[in-house]
Amino acid sequence: MRHAAVFILATLGTALGAAQLQQPTPVFRARVEQVVVPVTVKDAQGRLVEDLGAGDFRLLEDGVEQKITGFSADPAPLAVAVLIDAALSRPTAQRLRATFPSLIEAFSEFDEVGVFSFDTAFRTVAGFTTDRERVAAAVRTMEMGAEYSHPGEPLGSGAPRINGWPVGGPAAGVSRRQPAKNIDDAVLAGVRLLAGRDPGRRRLILLISDGLNSPRHQTPAENLLATLRKSGVVVHTIGLDDAKLSRRESALARYGPPTGGELFTAVKKTAIEPLYAQITEQARYYYILTYVPQRPPTVAPVFRSIEVRVKRPALNVIARDGYIPEPRAPQP
Repeated sequence: MRHAAVFILATLGTALGAAQLQQPTPVFRARVEQVVVPVTVKDAQGRLVEDLGAGDFRLLEDGVEQKITGFSADPAPLAVAVLIDAALSRPTAQRLRATFPSLIEAFSEFDEVGVFSFDTAFRTVAGFTTDRERVAAAVRTMEMGAEYSHPGEPLGSGAPRINGWPVGGPAAGVSRRQPAKNIDDAVLAGVRLLAGRDPGRRRLILLISDGLNSPRHQTPAENLLATLRKSGVVVHTIGLDDAKLSRRESALARYGPPTGGELFTAVKKTAIEPLYAQITEQARYYYILTYVPQRPPTVAPVFRSIEVRVKRPALNVIARDGYIPEPRAPQP
């Protein structure tokens, strides 16, 4: 049914796309009383549950049930920042590059996509565009893949190199097997880029990395989480290599809860490729719940938890874990 809706959306052409983009934004805005919560619901087999109505949901803030004032299950166009780890090992980078045609096919002609790469720096591969051919051409030529040192090399051996350039060389007497990469900084950059996109789109970061985050990144973790909770951006992550083995402990696991996103893990090319369409489908078909908090904002910006429940049993509900309301001005 939902796939049919995408086909109908595409056949209506640019005029309908423009009309949709003028509709109210289905994302949380910290400066207004209304809170909007994107929600994904899956069954025990991990399949999307598509037939729920407003009456099937309950929503609690700090444990207190809230009145749901708005509900939508309609598809919407996306604004997606694809963040690709340029410091993957060369074999992993080669496997990932082979999946890029499937990545491009996961987007519709109405989706706006930008591709960016990162290691210790953040780079634009393709600026935001609805032209999928332009994105495909850019990712075909993007530089990625790092030379890792190997066990048995002497301490203080040469730093790993990406495209011939050293990446975060080790201190003398210290052995390093993986190159540094500033994942938190890249996610923050993606949030800032999406803040400037058309507000009628559902904003999404698709992060692809092995999760080996540098301890020298510039973004404190608590600041990043606060920014994510205020942004309305959903972060879905595909974890490769080490992230597959250390799913719960991976740095990649922390981006989903504050945004309503998920961490998917895969190693083989055939396991990675289906995830692209799965993630974009989820983003396009979130249930959107809206409510006005019973409690007014306080002077201090205090985190408020959100819990979404469904009345139907044995379903998995995925939603942001809370938000930070904009503080009210102190009374004179």
